[in-house]
Amino acid sequence: MRRVQRQALVFDLGPRDEHRTITRTLAQLDFAVSVATEFAAARRLVISRPLDLLITDVRLGPFNGLELVLAGKSAAPAILAIVVGDHWDRRLRNDAADAGATFLLRPVRSDALVAVLRGMMAPPHDGKVHDLHGRLEHKRQEIERERHAVVRRRADSVAACDITAGDADNHALAGAAHTRRPRRNRERKKG
Repeated sequence: MRRVQRQALVFDLGPRDEHRTITRTLAQLDFAVSVATEFAAARRLVISRPLDLLITDVRLGPFNGLELVLAGKSAAPAILAIVVGDHWDRRLRNDAADAGATFLLRPVRSDALVAVLRGMMAPPHDGKVHDLHGRLEHKRQEIERERHAVVRRRADSVAACDITAGDADNHALAGAAHTRRPRRNRERKKG
């Protein structure tokens, strides 16, 4: 007997490499992947087709990915949903959870996507696995936020050093100009 392939819809607004990573990973997990590039088309597909998985960006131009998730959940409450965002936002993560979706921080890596999907597809009675997955993903996102903060602090300190060095050069030039003027004035007074 032939196994029925699971159906997934990916709303394609992310970087091309990320989109490729997501579609390849889903294909390896035996998902038939459909891609939508416009919100109206994605909404029609989510409502009209039986889907097992929806992956969408949180920002969809004038729309919000959570709107797409809610439309999918109203048509098929068991649909798995993942919302991808560019930056960590606790409120957005909570909104995604309230809508029945998992929030992933960009860039989406294949191993992270597999871990999230396995956690989402785990049997409901296996709460420990789902809880561990959630804590692991939360830690990964915390580390990613800290890495971004370190990069920002380094950039800020380099900029501050450049400004300080520039100020020191300006003060030195101003000091040199200030010390020259009185000498000229003294010479003129003598003569």
